Amino acid sequence: DYYPHEINFVVFGVIVFWSAILYFIAYTDNTRVLRSLNNFSSPYTVNQLFQVKENLRFTAIFMASTLPIVTLSFGFFAVFFYAPVSWELERYLCIALFDFCISRYAPAYFIIAIRGVREYHREIYKMRTFKIFAMKLKWK
Repeated sequence: DYYPHEINFVVFGVIVFWSAILYFIAYTDNTRVLRSLNNFSSPYTVNQLFQVKENLRFTAIFMASTLPIVTLSFGFFAVFFYAPVSWELERYLCIALFDFCISRYAPAYFIIAIRGVREYHREIYKMRTFKIFAMKLKWK
């Protein structure tokens, strides 16, 4: 009939955890490519250099914006979970704001993290289901 709010907390935590890992991989991969371009150890193109710099800037912005949102949403959940039962309005407002943070930010973080890693992106497109899903969303 209904599922406990703790499930939202766990799902959001897992999404944030995997997104953080994918952001870190994307950031280190782009840093490695930038270093090889600057050392002239790989074929050099100006377009690729600007693309890598843009990817690094973009990834750094999203990594920095994740922390305040996650802190805020987990704070809402903590108020909901630990507030006295007599604070009904505050508790339900906090869980509604927590759910809003999930619905607003979790899909965006995960999708951007997946699209930011080139190797992961290529591998995931080999899966037929994801390929169909991506074509319907006009990602490819």
